[in-house]
Amino acid sequence: CTHDPSSLNSKVNDGDLVIFFNYKHSKLYDSMVARGAMMFPTENITHRLRNRATQLKELDAITKFPLKREYIEAFTGIPKPNKDLPIMKTGDNHQGIGKYKFPDAPRKMLRNESVVYEEFVENHRGIRVLIIDEDVFLIEQINPDTWIKNDRPVDEVTYHWNTEKEKTIEWLSCAEQLVSDARMLHFTLGGSLIGIDYAVGDSKIGLLEANDMVGIPDN
Repeated sequence: CTHDPSSLNSKVNDGDLVIFFNYKHSKLYDSMVARGAMMFPTENITHRLRNRATQLKELDAITKFPLKREYIEAFTGIPKPNKDLPIMKTGDNHQGIGKYKFPDAPRKMLRNESVVYEEFVENHRGIRVLIIDEDVFLIEQINPDTWIKNDRPVDEVTYHWNTEKEKTIEWLSCAEQLVSDARMLHFTLGGSLIGIDYAVGDSKIGLLEANDMVGIPDN
């Protein structure tokens, strides 16, 4: 186990199994694939989900909970969020990096980076449906200080759908709808581990994104 990419790169040989959970180092991931390493998550799903715009265009055509979005494939300059689609996501970063809400805007210049403008679900709860093979978990990441719920949440609530279905529905009335939708996306994408993130508001649910490099609850 290492957090040093250069160390990992120098040690991996043909046929090694590498469990790789770091979106920031996609070039390193690809170099290890090229050298014959067996990667988890597998390259077919990682390459499919890596580009935010590509994955959202595909998933919005499948999910029951698409959001309104506009895409710019390669933007150069300083983009500005707008009132109609107040959420702006730049590049393919995760964990709250490169995400802004009107009227906040990035201060740095973008160079040929993708930009997604997105509808906002007011007063939403951040819910992740985590699927590990046949097991399904519903996780709420709680952060009252920011609209990005998974950015250093102050609390996390987890239910195991397979054994706590009634409790989960009592906790979250739309849980069965989310599980059904996430399973459909999982079936389409494949892979043995995937997290599907939703914004659950009082009157609207919106699909946010899918991740194959996703945290697993301690319990």
